[in-house]
Amino acid sequence: MALLAHLAEFDERKLYAELMYPSLFAYCVRELRYSEQATAKRVYTARAVRKYPIVLQMIEKTELTMAGVMILAPHLTPENHADLLSRARGMSSRDIEGLVALIAPRREVRECIRLSAATPAIIRADNGSASEAPSPDEPAHTRAPAPHRESRQDIDLFAPGRAHFGFNASTTFLAKYERAREILRHKYPSGTLEEIMTEALEALLDEKDPDRRQSSRKPAPPGTGPSARWIPRAVKDEVWARDKGRCVFPGPAGGFCGERGGLEFDHVKPFALGGRSDDPTNIRLLCRAHNQLTARRVFGEHSARNA
Repeated sequence: MALLAHLAEFDERKLYAELMYPSLFAYCVRELRYSEQATAKRVYTARAVRKYPIVLQMIEKTELTMAGVMILAPHLTPENHADLLSRARGMSSRDIEGLVALIAPRREVRECIRLSAATPAIIRADNGSASEAPSPDEPAHTRAPAPHRESRQDIDLFAPGRAHFGFNASTTFLAKYERAREILRHKYPSGTLEEIMTEALEALLDEKDPDRRQSSRKPAPPGTGPSARWIPRAVKDEVWARDKGRCVFPGPAGGFCGERGGLEFDHVKPFALGGRSDDPTNIRLLCRAHNQLTARRVFGEHSARNA
């Protein structure tokens, strides 16, 4: 915290100029060897501290982070800083972004789909049917009430076969997206928007598209039954409801892990040791880390490395 106070004084007196640096930012990067990102946090915070000393007190008490200051600082004024800082006390960076959106809402961007200028004129859907792609001189979406034409210079250039999507959504949509990322974390560790939306669209098409509905109904794998490793869907549903969609690995002092992302169905008595797959009492939800820990405890380190 002393560093922030010193930087605030250093910046106010422009002492960096005497050391042959053009700015406080340049001084921190070249002299103090901070990364540009770390420098930006400290410079923004130091300048906020210089204007509003209470910021330093809040950081010292861990009531505010430098990341939060970066978001909030451009909107602080002598008239509103006391109220805004009080409201931001203890908030995460995401919550502070929400607070800023309330006091300074930005204009929503127009919904659009832009195709690469190198994308072929014909786009084939999964069912093999062909549809004509929009001209690169206009947005690809056709549901807009009044299509807006753009010049070729307005089209972002991507790799062939790629398109840019941009739209606004509610916080309810955001919550659903983040929950989907949790559920799919074991499959998509990075959880990009494209990966999650592709998974969602595939599930919707499997359910609603008449051409795909039949093919999406997969028969149970051969060899199902008490001696099979495959866990029936009914058992999975019962276990998920019982464990409330959370990892139930027990802690040393009571309680359980409670992780909601990247969950896997685990045999309490391992299948390799005769555990049943059709008995809900022998199946539980574990996160990836605790599933691997359990495997190491039972089968040794080699089995976990190969998992």
